[in-house]
Amino acid sequence: MNKNGGFTLVELLVAILISSIVVGLVGTMLSFNIKSFKSSRETMDVQYESQMAINQLNSLFSEATSIESIMVNDGLLDITYDSDDLDNLVVKSEVVRIILNSDFLENDVYVNKQYILDFNKADKKIINSIDSETYELSRNVSNFWIEPINGTMKTANLFELSLEFDNNGRTISLNQQVKMRNKSR
Repeated sequence: MNKNGGFTLVELLVAILISSIVVGLVGTMLSFNIKSFKSSRETMDVQYESQMAINQLNSLFSEATSIESIMVNDGLLDITYDSDDLDNLVVKSEVVRIILNSDFLENDVYVNKQYILDFNKADKKIINSIDSETYELSRNVSNFWIEPINGTMKTANLFELSLEFDNNGRTISLNQQVKMRNKSR
């Protein structure tokens, strides 16, 4: 301080420099925390979405009585197997479309419903169609595979579903065995 009770130019510059360093450090820490929170939120969103999708697929498969048809991608083209050809499909296959049949008891009468699961790799969505209703079962799906565990696609009642989710570089892979407990042999 000088005689007039004020600060010298050097003292002001030092104070501004120290203040700038403190503000810079606080800003950097705040910016890092915001990025970390956003990253954690995106990861949680992908985890939640993937768990919801696998739970819904598990529910659909467990109530299904049969697989009507399945369209798979062999890497070059899409191949459709109908109920007569499903004995030929025993390997893990990338799903394009699955049609599941389910029988429900309504008013003491069994009613057959078809669930059509379409996987659109370009849109990263699985769409479920029931009768004339269509809804998005899941989004951010980058891959969808199915593999019969105890037989062929036609004879098995135990399958492994594999889903891969990707959202802004956050990738989660889920595998779950699902049992078609109402499968008609």
